[in-house]
Amino acid sequence: MLLIQQNISQSFQSPIVRVLLVVIAIGLLYVLGREVRKIPAKLFALMLTAFVDMVGLLMIIPLLPFYVKTLGGAGVTFLGFHFGIGIIIGFIVAAFTVAQLASAPFWGKFSDRVGRRPALLIALGASGIAYLIFGFAHS
Repeated sequence: MLLIQQNISQSFQSPIVRVLLVVIAIGLLYVLGREVRKIPAKLFALMLTAFVDMVGLLMIIPLLPFYVKTLGGAGVTFLGFHFGIGIIIGFIVAAFTVAQLASAPFWGKFSDRVGRRPALLIALGASGIAYLIFGFAHS
């Protein structure tokens, strides 16, 4: 397996492979640019909103093991059951999705009352503030 990894890393050092990868990347960027222009502006705004929401979640998930290890040590024993780091991380991620599930009807009613755009802007603003707080947190 190590030999295969060395051969792959050595092949990327070849000038021919690098030029080929650059040509492929330029072609993909051209196609992406051409196709993105065909997307209606309102749909693109919704896609961008969903992308920012997912990036916000996915930028926190890789840090969860460090936080759990710092705060929970080797795990937690609760009601006679021992929960390891992996289980605790699973509970944290599940809590996020359960909170989304529970709050969706309320956001739906709010969106029906005031409109989709204000609801999305409020949600994005709250997410942005939460990301800033997370970025400046020291503990």
